[in-house]
Amino acid sequence: GTCYSANKIQVDRERFKALMSGYASRRSLTKEEKNNLSRFIQMILLINCTWRFKHAYIDHPDKKEDRNSHIELQEKILYLREEEGMVFMKTLIENVYSGREEESTPPCVRICTIL
Repeated sequence: GTCYSANKIQVDRERFKALMSGYASRRSLTKEEKNNLSRFIQMILLINCTWRFKHAYIDHPDKKEDRNSHIELQEKILYLREEEGMVFMKTLIENVYSGREEESTPPCVRICTIL
């Protein structure tokens, strides 16, 4: 998965930390990979979004349930492309790799302090 909790637009911090720590136990990310991690997540979401759309509208046009499940992923992609989403992911990645995860600072506060 992509470390999202159900019906949440932001990556779940604990899931993300667990994924990155598990991955890092085998190999650390390079600086370039860290810098592009948010783009990789967007790409994964886009691939899944495309699959969901195709599955619902092309492969199974007769089924009406979960017809718009791709919209949830589309919204997450758009969020990651907005300033707030970019700052959230950048801060999360930096904190996970520096070992100082900020637990409760809302993204809007982080934007103000970074600017």
